[in-house]
Amino acid sequence: MAGIDWATDDGPGGWRIWGGRPWRVRLDDPTPGLSPLASSPPFRLLAILGASVAGEPDAGIVPVEVVVHEVAQGDVVASYRVVVGGEVAIRAAWSAAPGVDGVDLEIEVGTRTVGLVRRLNLVLGSQWPVSSRVESLPVAGPEAAGSVLLPPAARSRITRAAFPDFPGWSYVDMASPFGLLDGPVDSQAAGTRYRFFGNDLERGVILRARIRGVWVPGVASAELAMRLWEQFADLPLL
Repeated sequence: MAGIDWATDDGPGGWRIWGGRPWRVRLDDPTPGLSPLASSPPFRLLAILGASVAGEPDAGIVPVEVVVHEVAQGDVVASYRVVVGGEVAIRAAWSAAPGVDGVDLEIEVGTRTVGLVRRLNLVLGSQWPVSSRVESLPVAGPEAAGSVLLPPAARSRITRAAFPDFPGWSYVDMASPFGLLDGPVDSQAAGTRYRFFGNDLERGVILRARIRGVWVPGVASAELAMRLWEQFADLPLL
């Protein structure tokens, strides 16, 4: 991706140009993610929305707390903690997506708690203005990501959006199928919400997840959005 330039003198991090606008990474927010420099919540893309116990309602989502952050080799890397039946450590990295005008949020999750953290849900996603035009696109077939067998709830995970403040641009939001419990269950006016894992976590085990946002000049067709997702879904989680 062209135009990457994380700044350290304008808050924890700033994105010079993305989708034709300057952005920053808000790292010490309860929902850390990307926001336009001239904007404020609820506009937040590629964010950590919190953690919860699988099966609990949204009211049970606990926000994360930043521990440390740095800007290294073009990536913004931060460590967070959250207590959901035990202390969970989260390493988050925002970096340029290869070959597109996009950003990846890559997550590693572990715990030092003795015993199991039961039914951990990590909630990632985006929040945007209610005036946005949004469409959620289904991923066809039970094996849409090559050999990855997807649960039915996880097959709709591509969201196209057009924002009034970004004329001439479309935004495509997507999640890797690896570790995904369900797809964008909230992809209408408020944003997207992806739930990952849903299983017990024990000390020494590392879980990984990835979501991506891509800006497209003009209107992003369903065919283009699907191609972007197919390129993304084939990437292994390192």
